[in-house]
Amino acid sequence: MSWTGGLLLVVYGGISTVTSVAVLLGVIRPEGGYDATATMGHAWLWDPCF
Repeated sequence: MSWTGGLLLVVYGGISTVTSVAVLLGVIRPEGGYDATATMGHAWLWDPCF
C-alpha cells in the first residue's frame, strides 16, 4: 500500500512540476494569467518535493 501511495505522489509531483515549468516557458498560457513568483515556487521547490 505504501509503495502505491509513494508512486502516486511521485507521478503527481512530476506532472505538477512539468506543468509549472511549461507555464513559465510559455508553452502553456493560462487565460487569466498567472502569478510568476508562485509558479516558480511550485516548479522549483514545492512540486519536486513530491
